[in-house]
Amino acid sequence: MTTPTNEAFRRAIKGHVTRWINNIQQYDNVQMDLTVHNLVLGAESNLRNMYNKYKRLSEGVARDMQQAEATQDQFEAEIDSQIQIEEDVGDALIIVKRKREEFKEIQAAEERKRQEETLLLMFKTQQIAADAARAQEKADQDAARAQEKADQDAARAQEKIDQDAARAQERAIRQQENLDQQNLFRQLIAAIPAAAAPGAPAAPAAVASTKLPKRQIKPFKGDVLEWTAFWEGYNAAVHGSAIPAVQKFGYLKDYLKGEAQLCVENLELTDANYTVAITLLKARYGKPDVLIEAHTHKLDTLQPVKDVADTAALRCFQLTIQSHINALETLGVARASHGCLLGSRILRSIPLKLQAERAKSATNKSKLKSQSDSAV
Repeated sequence: MTTPTNEAFRRAIKGHVTRWINNIQQYDNVQMDLTVHNLVLGAESNLRNMYNKYKRLSEGVARDMQQAEATQDQFEAEIDSQIQIEEDVGDALIIVKRKREEFKEIQAAEERKRQEETLLLMFKTQQIAADAARAQEKADQDAARAQEKADQDAARAQEKIDQDAARAQERAIRQQENLDQQNLFRQLIAAIPAAAAPGAPAAPAAVASTKLPKRQIKPFKGDVLEWTAFWEGYNAAVHGSAIPAVQKFGYLKDYLKGEAQLCVENLELTDANYTVAITLLKARYGKPDVLIEAHTHKLDTLQPVKDVADTAALRCFQLTIQSHINALETLGVARASHGCLLGSRILRSIPLKLQAERAKSATNKSKLKSQSDSAV
């Protein structure tokens, strides 16, 4: 029969060490009480005993390895194993120390609570005697506060009247500014002559068939302003369909070009990555603040129209502005928040003749207002 070696004994002891380490770790997030405290201390005692045995057997294992002329790699592996066990034991003992301190804090808190309850009982007894005196004092204070509150209410009422008057004046100013802005657009539209019809309107082409053509999805190249149209078309045609997600991902990659394609280029064609790709694209192109910034930038970079006789350019200019304003209002940006700034941009971009008409209209309104104020 073969005599057990130090290594065989040590493996058995190491199993006990590991078991007690795990036993301690299970109490790491457990609320401490007396029972848990005693269990942790018992586990600590057993762990220390087993670890001391493990260290003694490790010394024997080291001697056995020297006698067996073990290699350097074997010695280093043995050292690494002992260091790992030592670190695991150390971590477990740190948990024990923390749980001890936690239990001490719980006991201290319970003692403080008992003392506080005793003091609270004493204070309540004293307060009962003082309540009668405070009641009379409170009655006097309430009368004084009532008078003070009446004075404050009167002051606040007057302040509110003044604030309401100021707000009414501010609203009137904003309404006038909005009216001026609307008049500016009316002047711009009125300045555009109607295109002369070259002849009788062409009769509508006869419908050859009631079957509608298949709708094509325009590839998305990364222009933020084209994202909403692309997504609605793609959602209706592909995303909302019942085909597998991986197949949808294949279609999505086919419809993405340029910068947009780079966002998903390195994602493998899997069901999970399809969801990731949609999330990335919406985060980059579909956020309201991104769309608002894009529309605002377009308004900032309007191409001016210099020739009042250029009907097509004026019509395109007006439709472009209206399109971006409608888009901003759809995104929750009120026209009043950008009306004045937009008006100044339009004035700089329209022909000088229209600017002169705008200035003339503003001068007339100013004169009428002055006359009205003088009459009052």
